[in-house]
Amino acid sequence: MGLIVPEYITEQLKVNSKELIDISTGEVFDVENSNVFKSTITSKSKIKYSNFVFLDSNQTILLLKKGLSQNDLGLLMILSSQIEMETNICVQESENPHNTVSISKLIGCSQQATKRKLNNLIEFGALYYGPVGKNIKKVYVLNPHIIKKGVTTRKIIVDKFKEIYKESNLKNVFGE
Repeated sequence: MGLIVPEYITEQLKVNSKELIDISTGEVFDVENSNVFKSTITSKSKIKYSNFVFLDSNQTILLLKKGLSQNDLGLLMILSSQIEMETNICVQESENPHNTVSISKLIGCSQQATKRKLNNLIEFGALYYGPVGKNIKKVYVLNPHIIKKGVTTRKIIVDKFKEIYKESNLKNVFGE
């Protein structure tokens, strides 16, 4: 669960005197050449998470409309909790890239059933399996147009999925 932090509105006050008095304690504060601000709590709160991803819900709806099963979409959600920042590479807790065996253990399915599910995600353009960059062997990468971790994504990853859309004639929710 995330940390819930109340939201405040802060405004600068105009002070006409050189001192302010705290009426509850009687303490006197020298405010000459100082800025004084007043913060008021609002009816809104912010939730700060230690691990979150951005999900384009329009893309997930489009995947379901195109025939992706809810079970495969569930696998996509599970994998989203296991991706690297900026690269979307699926990684284990040990920071090693996931493979079919580790994913099958993660979801409690046989390797064959897991491979079928992963291949479905690849077919729908939600997942890529192959080399990324110069030094990386084949890895599973989630499509950053659907799910991403962090605000920025490396250009090589974004370009890889542009290639997939072009090769397979897949269209995203905007028809691009």
